[in-house]
Amino acid sequence: MGTAVVLLVLLLVVLFAVRGTVRKMLYGGGCCGEKDRVKRLKVDDQDSAHYPYHYVLSIEGMTCSNCKRHVENALNRMDGVWARVDLGKRSADVRTKQPQHEQAFRKAVWEAGYQMTGCEQQKA
Repeated sequence: MGTAVVLLVLLLVVLFAVRGTVRKMLYGGGCCGEKDRVKRLKVDDQDSAHYPYHYVLSIEGMTCSNCKRHVENALNRMDGVWARVDLGKRSADVRTKQPQHEQAFRKAVWEAGYQMTGCEQQKA
């Protein structure tokens, strides 16, 4: 009887280990899925003199470099925007060529799967 219980426990451990390995191979190991690894979107104009408006966005939900790229790309897809995300500070440094409404940033971050909790316009 004791041997059967030990074998059952070992079988369960092996099944969970195999299940975890298969999930990691199929979906990736990161929080956002390493298979969904996103390439960083490059902004052509990186001269800060061309971006007179400066905002700092607070963003929640980012936990890895893939999350950072998702948010950065979402913001950089906006017209006339150059954004850099700091994962450690959970913030995005955003420069724009035209004034932007907070709601536009909030929408872009939300569509990337994250939540913007604050927007502060910086002095030029």
